[in-house]
Formats: sequence, C-alpha cells, structure tokens
Amino acid sequence: MTHKATFFRTAVLALALLTGAGPWAAAAPQHSTWIEVRTPNFQIVSDAPEAKVQQLARDFELVRQVFLQAAPGLENRAALPLLVLAARNEKTLQSLLPEYWEGRRARPSAVYVGGPERNFVALRLDAPGRHPYHVIYHEYFHFLMRQNYPVLPLWLSEGLAEFWSHGTVRDDRITLGEPSPEHLALLRKQSLLPLEQLFAADSTSPLYNEEEKAGLFYAQSWLLVHYLMFGEGELAGRHRLDRLLELLRAGVASAEAHRQVFREPERLLRELKAYRHARFRDALVLSTPEGAARWPYPARALAAAEALAVRANFHVHTNRPVEARALIEQALQLDPRQPLAYEAMGYLHYAQGEPEEAADWFARAAELDSESCLAHYYLGRIEAESPRRGEQRWVRAEQALRRALTLNPAFAPAYGTLAQLFLRNYRELEEAQRLAERAVALEPGTFSYQATLARILLARGDPDAAHRIVERMRAGVRNEAEQQQLAELESALVNYQSQLARQQAARLPDQIARENSAPVTPATPTAQPPARPPAPPAGRRVQAEGIITEVVCSGRQMELRLDFGGLFLHLQTPDYEAIEYLASRWQPPPNFLPCQHLKNRRAGITYVVVQEKPFRGEIVSIEVRP
Repeated sequence: MTHKATFFRTAVLALALLTGAGPWAAAAPQHSTWIEVRTPNFQIVSDAPEAKVQQLARDFELVRQVFLQAAPGLENRAALPLLVLAARNEKTLQSLLPEYWEGRRARPSAVYVGGPERNFVALRLDAPGRHPYHVIYHEYFHFLMRQNYPVLPLWLSEGLAEFWSHGTVRDDRITLGEPSPEHLALLRKQSLLPLEQLFAADSTSPLYNEEEKAGLFYAQSWLLVHYLMFGEGELAGRHRLDRLLELLRAGVASAEAHRQVFREPERLLRELKAYRHARFRDALVLSTPEGAARWPYPARALAAAEALAVRANFHVHTNRPVEARALIEQALQLDPRQPLAYEAMGYLHYAQGEPEEAADWFARAAELDSESCLAHYYLGRIEAESPRRGEQRWVRAEQALRRALTLNPAFAPAYGTLAQLFLRNYRELEEAQRLAERAVALEPGTFSYQATLARILLARGDPDAAHRIVERMRAGVRNEAEQQQLAELESALVNYQSQLARQQAARLPDQIARENSAPVTPATPTAQPPARPPAPPAGRRVQAEGIITEVVCSGRQMELRLDFGGLFLHLQTPDYEAIEYLASRWQPPPNFLPCQHLKNRRAGITYVVVQEKPFRGEIVSIEVRP
C-alpha cells in the first residue's frame, strides 16, 4: 500500500495489521517524556523506556551491517540519519498516523516515508508478529540500493528487498532471508511467469500495478533471488547474482546483462518450478559482533518543545498540516527560540505553495541554528525557484546552497539544486556539470539528478554523453512524472540536433525574409539617455521559435531565455533598441517595452551564435507571434 506525501516519494505501511477497540484520542499524552537515541545511521525519537529504544537502535544498526554485504561494493552514503519515531504503543502511533485510524482502514505497525531530502519511519515498539518491521527493512534496503545503483530491473530490485527484509534479530543471532509462507503459498498454486516477461517488467507494467498480478510478480521475484542464494541446481549460485549486479552497476544494458548471466532462461525456469516445491529451511544466520548487546548509544531527554517540533516535522512530511500547525504553535509557546519548530513551519508553508512565507521561517531557523543543513538548503531552493529572478536572488540562492554543502558535504539535493541554478542561468556550466556529477555519484538511483546532468551536457554541446545517460534512465523509470521527464529529454535531444543543423545551414543576413510581419518600435523610457546603437552583430544568423520565459534588463542591455522543445536558448543584446521587433498577428500595447511585454510570449528570434556556444547568442530580431 502506498501513500504519497507532499515532499516524499513513498510512504509504505507494514502488512502486520493490528486489531483494536474503538478509536483512541487523537493526540499523544501531553506529559509523556520523549528521548532521543543517536547511532551513526539512525536518529530514534521515542516515548518508550530507554532500554527498549537502545535495543531497537542496536537491531537497526545490525541489520544495516548485514544489508551492506548484500551486493558487491554496497555502501551507506546517507547524508542524514534515518529519523525513526518509535511509539511505545498503539495510542502513540495513532497520534503520529491519525489517517489510519480514520474510518475502517487497516492499522499498520510501521510506516516508512522516503524522499529526496529526508527519510522517516514511524513504528510501534510493542508490535506483534514474527516480522513486524518487514516493510521497514524492505524500504530501507531500497534506499541503500538507490544510493549505489543507477538502475535496477524491477524484479531484481523487489526480489532483493523481499529476500533481505524477511528476518529477525534475536540476542546474539541475526537471521535474514527466511522463507516467506505467503509467497510460497501463492507460488505453489499459480503458474510461474516466463522469465523474459519477469525480466522485462517495469513500473508501468500490469504485473506491477494490477493488484491481482502484483502478488505473483513479487513472489516470483523473491523466489528467483532465494534460488540464486540457496538453490542447488546447476544454474543457481550467488556468484550469478553478484555478476548481474556488477554488470548493471557498470552501465551494461539490462537485457544484455540478463543475457550474459542467464544464458538458459527456459532451463532456469524449469529449475525454479521445481524449487518452489522444495522444503524451505535455509536462511542466512549470522552471529552478532562481540559486545554488540552492550553497545551504548548517546541518549538524551528532549525538551517538551523539541519533542513537539520533531512530531510536527513528521506530520508535515506525511501531509497532515492541521496536526503539524497545532504542534508547532504549542512548541513555540513553550520555547519561542526552538529552531526545529521554525524549520517545520517553513516546510508547512512551502508545501502549501507559499514560498515567500516559507523563506522567512527557514531564515529564522537558520539564525537560531546556523548548523542546520536543511534550513539553508530550503532557503537556497526557494530563491532558486522564485519567478522573481535577478542577480541578487541568484547570489542569495548560491550562497545558501553552498552553506548547506559546507555543513553537509554529502547532501546530494543541494548539489542537484545548485547545478540546476547554474544551468537555468547558463552560467559556469563546467561547474554545473561537476555539481550534477557529484549528485549522481552520491545517489545514482535518483532520476532527477541524471536528468539535470543530461541537460547540462546538452548545454555544453555533448549530445553523445547526454544520450548515454538518457539510455540508462530509460530502464529506471518508476512513475508517470519520471516518464514525462524522460520524454522531455528525448525531445530535447532531437531538437538539439535539429537546431544544430539549422545553425550549420544558416543563411546570411541579406537572405532572411521578413514576410507577413510588421515592424514594432519600442517606446523609449523617459529616464534613459540617448545613445548611439551598436552595429548589428556579425555572423551567420539562426532562427528559433519558442516561449520567452525570462527577460532581464539592465539599462539598455537585455538578456532573455527562449524555451523550445525541451531546450532553451540564452540570448542577449547590448541595446534592446538596436534590434528589430516584428509582429505577426499580434497587436502590441501602445507603449511597447521589451523588458515588460516580451515575457511569456511566443516568438521567433533571429540570433547570431556565440562562437563555440551553440545555445547562446546575440539577438538580431524578435518576431512576436500569437
């Protein structure tokens, strides 16, 4: 089951469902004491006794250690620790996840909320069942894999996550890869899918999206991984799994990687059919490191205001604004200088489409806690996204994002946003490429970073490298938004080649026709002193048509951006009065001023290409079109 929040990719609830009497009160007990236990990779906030929280911290760290052995070279590169809200009982969990107690909904024992900036978990420490945190382990495994692999076939991604998430931690022993009774029951009564169909499934496939088919897809994906890990047939063996992962990590296309590893798919399917009826007893049983049971992690009691702000932060990121605002207000009444409360209110305003208000709250959070990477990041992001563009906003955005990176050099979103800022302004493209490459290196599985890098490569005149990235991205599409991004990039590649062809075949100035157009004379601002217009730029002239999305003027100098077909041109003129304006079936206003009236207009622009910069040029004429 999936729940999409404002900021976050996925929120998944555990399948260990709970039963209970009537609804509890909506809020957690006001006088409960909340503590924080910090490990190198987890920040656990709980209202339970410290001993139980320490045990949970130990278990999560042990599972993480085992997960890092699941694939060759797997590393944990998380810039921020996973924030776990560990409820002592169902009543506290309900206060964190009220939506699951509204109406007759299934009540989870745990929920994982994953996203580009921060990942959250909410769980019950007293959850019943053998695998109460199966969904948490499953999603955390996905999280680790996305940090290390740009693209994984869907069956492999889900099969690995299912395999490694079935396990238990008991005292001095960790057991992972246990058989799944639910998967086996389904597999033993249904026909298996042809392996070619399993391998080719993606996020748009009915196998993944239709409930009656998805169960078999997950089960068979798990079965194949289990067979490769524990099977005794000639085509089994973990070395095949490791080899497949190595090929995919090296950028080998999915179909070719499968062909190299699984050379006899029909025979493999026969072995898999037999394996599903075997007696499943195998699992990975590992001893915990010596002294693990005595690992003490730093613990502290949270002030009431901070505990409220932490929970408010979670509510914002699970799209519960009413509960979030109430907790923020309580926190600020108790402590008007609580930085996390200001940060949470900033998130709330940003999520509700109020960036200017959000920026004020983030700025205050940064003042109160100058070490907050997230506050500085969101300040920079808001400035970068603002439609009120200008040199000052550009500088403020860069400063805030660089401050976020100084505080947390492993924070991929700041690298990605700063790269987009440089690209949008067509400045320092070499630096933009380095930033985008760093974001991709930190999180190879994040689609948007790869898309940004591809666009930068196009802007720098390297369509071949951009095309290679797009080919890798094609196999990793997970949703409609990513499919749209991919389609726009593919269109941009086509338009890039088309525009280059136009430039190479560009006509000389005296060959350019002015048919069906009438000249438009811009009004001269009264405060602007007269000056001799410069001569028209020399060189071969090229035409492009699109939407003028930005116009920035300084004196008579004008810069604009023309978006067309997934690409954009950055064009300029030292004197906007010296260029020719034309109108085609468009009536300009009486006092036509280019700096005011061109934005968001469709136009055909004739320009001279700046040498060695195919998507930057000097404007010769602008024809405004309806």
